[in-house]
Amino acid sequence: LYGAYGLADARDIFISSVKNRFGLEVEMTVARGPELAAKLITERRAGLYVADVYLGGATTIVASLFPEKILDPIEPYIILPEVKDPAMWLGGKLPIWDKERRAFSSLAQVSTRTAINTSFVKQEEITSYQDLLNPKWRGKIIMSDPTVTGSGHSWASLAVWLNSADYLKELVKQEPFLTRDSRQLSEWLARGKYVIGLGIDTGATQNFIRAGTSLWIVPSFKEGAELRGSAGHVGMINKPAHPSSAKTFLNWILSKDGQTMLSKANGVASRRLDVPTDHLERWQVPDLKVN
Repeated sequence: LYGAYGLADARDIFISSVKNRFGLEVEMTVARGPELAAKLITERRAGLYVADVYLGGATTIVASLFPEKILDPIEPYIILPEVKDPAMWLGGKLPIWDKERRAFSSLAQVSTRTAINTSFVKQEEITSYQDLLNPKWRGKIIMSDPTVTGSGHSWASLAVWLNSADYLKELVKQEPFLTRDSRQLSEWLARGKYVIGLGIDTGATQNFIRAGTSLWIVPSFKEGAELRGSAGHVGMINKPAHPSSAKTFLNWILSKDGQTMLSKANGVASRRLDVPTDHLERWQVPDLKVN
């Protein structure tokens, strides 16, 4: 299993769950999307077919796995009736979003990818993208580097979508500090070195929240929010080393049992309608009335 960085804290849960349920040994490689893709591509060009399943972000799929033709159509691998039933999924259809039916988006993360340290910033001070342009925040913002694939790039893309390209020009005047280390972003935010974080890794930030820090994730902006797949995009890597085990894992991770585990481990709602949400904040459960 090749998994996105946001699943690092769930590694042990994955391994023990599959071992206890099916008696299968899971070897899980976790890395940032670009690093994971580079490793996978390098291996395959060397004739090494190690990985069976990809579980991670959409950007890596679009930027690397699709162009390299690494993923198979996923539906032939789905055998469980509870997974195949469109009525079990948000929107009444299987969340497979590309024309060649290769990428299955199992999670439904409501996100602005923005967090604040409430020891320095009041929640009511950040309710709109425009609030981030207040001169009082100049030099106090840390941001995931938007020039590479990842959460910073996605944050900037949504900001442009909901505002304009000129919005980013105004944001640059706030002199945000750029980092490619998502854990460092959350840690420095928690320490108060910076007070607003953009393009956060939700999982890493929630770990600091659970540890008792003063971080708070902005649930939505007045302009809107994002409903994204988080690290829940599943892809079947072609020429798998362990095809039967890969099919077993795929059907389990998309079942109610597997999605409940993934949702709790990642702190994100599932697109499955029968997965409990009592472990989530109310704002984390998708509300289709929100833009």
